[in-house]
Amino acid sequence: MKGGDQDPHVSQETNPNPVKRTSRNLSEKKRRDRFNILVQELAGIVSPADCRKLDKTAVLELAINFLRKHQSKVQSHPRNGSGNAASWQPSFATDTEFNLIVTEALDSCIFAVENSGNILYASDSVLPLLGHLSYELSGTSLFGYVHEDDTLRFWTKLAFVYSGTDAEAADGSNNFFIRFKCGRFCTQNTFKTLECKFACIRRQKENEAPTCVVILGKIEQPQPNRIVMTSDCTEKEFSYRLTMDWKYVFIDHRASSVIGFLPFEVLGTSVYEYCGPEDIFNISQYHKFLLRLGKVTTCYYQHRTKGQSWVWLRSSCYVSYNQWNSKPESIDCTATVVNFDEVCLNQTDTIRRDREHFKRILERHGDDSVGSLNPWPSSWLYGNEEVEPHDGGNECEQKDKNESGFSSQFLTRFLKLPSDRLMNTLDNQSIGDVEMESDEEPNEHLVWLENVKIPPGLSSVQIAMHMKLQEEYKKIAQQIRQQEKQLKTIRKLIEWSRLLLELDRSFGTFEVEESSVDSEDVLSVT
Repeated sequence: MKGGDQDPHVSQETNPNPVKRTSRNLSEKKRRDRFNILVQELAGIVSPADCRKLDKTAVLELAINFLRKHQSKVQSHPRNGSGNAASWQPSFATDTEFNLIVTEALDSCIFAVENSGNILYASDSVLPLLGHLSYELSGTSLFGYVHEDDTLRFWTKLAFVYSGTDAEAADGSNNFFIRFKCGRFCTQNTFKTLECKFACIRRQKENEAPTCVVILGKIEQPQPNRIVMTSDCTEKEFSYRLTMDWKYVFIDHRASSVIGFLPFEVLGTSVYEYCGPEDIFNISQYHKFLLRLGKVTTCYYQHRTKGQSWVWLRSSCYVSYNQWNSKPESIDCTATVVNFDEVCLNQTDTIRRDREHFKRILERHGDDSVGSLNPWPSSWLYGNEEVEPHDGGNECEQKDKNESGFSSQFLTRFLKLPSDRLMNTLDNQSIGDVEMESDEEPNEHLVWLENVKIPPGLSSVQIAMHMKLQEEYKKIAQQIRQQEKQLKTIRKLIEWSRLLLELDRSFGTFEVEESSVDSEDVLSVT
């Protein structure tokens, strides 16, 4: 090879293509930029409080130290279930939710008690288990609920735990049984046996709470049917449609998160299949009055879930009519989820108020419109009112009399009256009945208007408009009341016209009876 000649391969390596060199530089620059961004993010995680600019080596050292500390904590953390509750508490559950799940699973309740026996804290699980409200127990003495035969033994155990000796606690002899009195929201006013376990929490600093004893009371006999005290579902209401005999024909998809059933699982079934046994009679009464009133709001009732527990609901129902023939077609309902605390506070007043309302309806419409209703039960849920016994035979006789119209004695009495006196009696009786009913019944529209108050912060123009609307509402209410009186008068006239028709039909029958009596007298004389 001559000195002036060059190898083509060597020339390509020493003098690369400018295009390839440019692309390689760009790719290397992208990798460096990406690496710098990741290092900056890592520096922000491991040293967020350090404002000075760290080099890459310092950032990597901080990251290594952080990972070593985290690994030591993970290895020292107990995972066998013994130790801190955080070892087996799910990360997605809060402390309150986790405590509720544990107490419900164990059928237990928690008390925090002073050395004198006063209750500092009671868990919410005492309501479904023992029938007491947690805030009602706070501040009271625990010895007032313990059976008198167990009081001395309980006091001895409490004093022993406060003494600070843990000799018996090691072998588990601090567990013992007591009988606890059930509250007013329990189905049976008796005592339940609790298996109690003590743990003393002592003051470590001067500013902390005083020493107290935490008692875990577990029910000896578990309850298979559980009551959901506080629903953890996001949906608090759902809608559904029923037939006239209360069978599901439609249910909202939101119901699945409340009762657990899918929509196709409840379609065609009856509502009574899911009601609690104590609430079936109450719901049946609301069902009967719904068919006559067209709209009703039920009391609180228990609905069975797919997990065989009970959730408390309250439904607003109204009857939907066919737009072509105006006949009742279905019942549209909206169920609202309520807490057990609200049920315990408002159930008695709700049932008493609805019972009085239904009684007024019975008195207003008479026995003909709601004659098939059964009397209210003597043991309504959370109610103590007594009901007079009724005779089934008398009810059947009364029903037959109502269906047959007017009795023969009533017709005979009116037949003996002169014609002018009969007409005056009918007119006075019909007018008197209408006036009496009109005077006794308050104007519901005006009663509602009295409760309406002018909202604060309105201008003078808005107040004048508000007063004008109230006057217009009063005029409309008076017109409605006048039309109601006219309808009652027409109804009375129709009733008396039916009476006159029956009198006219029965007049010949009574003449025949009188003539037969006269003929028998003549034969006896001869």
